Amino acid sequence: MKILLYSKEKVQVETLGQKSFLSFSKPLELQKNQLVYILPCTENALPFCFYAGQENKFVKHTEFNDFIFAEIISFPKVFEGKFFAAKSISGGSANVIGSPYKFNINLKKTTYTFDLPDNLEDINFFENKNAVVLSAGLNNQNYVVVFHKASKKFKCFIGSVEVSENTIEAVLPKNTLAGHGVKVSVDLSKDSMQLVQSDGVYIGGCPKAVPPFLVHIAFFEAVREKDVALAKTYVEETLAERLDEDTLEEFFGEFDQIKVLSQNNEVLVALVKNKTNTWAIGRLFQLKLSGGMILDIGEKD
Repeated sequence: MKILLYSKEKVQVETLGQKSFLSFSKPLELQKNQLVYILPCTENALPFCFYAGQENKFVKHTEFNDFIFAEIISFPKVFEGKFFAAKSISGGSANVIGSPYKFNINLKKTTYTFDLPDNLEDINFFENKNAVVLSAGLNNQNYVVVFHKASKKFKCFIGSVEVSENTIEAVLPKNTLAGHGVKVSVDLSKDSMQLVQSDGVYIGGCPKAVPPFLVHIAFFEAVREKDVALAKTYVEETLAERLDEDTLEEFFGEFDQIKVLSQNNEVLVALVKNKTNTWAIGRLFQLKLSGGMILDIGEKD
């Protein structure tokens, strides 16, 4: 199974004795288990290596039917001694220890523990009468963990997060290529943490750029999110003029998963609706691509 490696940041790649700079628009084709050395071009980032197709915390693998997308999402950082912290709280203490790193709440004779990523930066604590909050940085995002004193439960938020005396406002990513997110609000009430979901947004305020070879996936993600304006940017002008919310809903229906079954200039995509303990393929669509745009979409019998 071939693997397509890409990065949104400039990096140098060495594999099979050859060095090259990785392009955002054109991925590097690898074979499974091929050893790859990544040499970052950014300050305070360290080189690393990985085997293509194998789990690695710095590389996100997304598997489809006959190929895998591998995206470099972060790099090892130069150690700066920011990874241990402690604070006295009412009735006990809060601390971060590791490795692997853990957020510990010590109350009387009981310790409550939450596992943390091992590359957090600038760890801080905040306490009010109902909760203890850990805030930190993680891969240029906010990372917040709340321990609710009454329920003795933890809740984690990654994205754009603001913490006030009794409320947490967060924009949480939905893991789409364009960076869709959702606004949530948490009321740190006396008895429980109630999460309220509201409007959809873009992480960072606007859609992320999508590599040309991924526009078909980004299109269907936009359709699934009912983001008609964004979906229309991935198709050629004549086709875009015929698309609106009703047309997209009628043509594609409801779906949960996007499965790419083949890829060349012709792309076959299955839109899958979740069912209990099963997968059910709803409908198949064939797309024609050129120059990073969708030229045509048709249902496949």
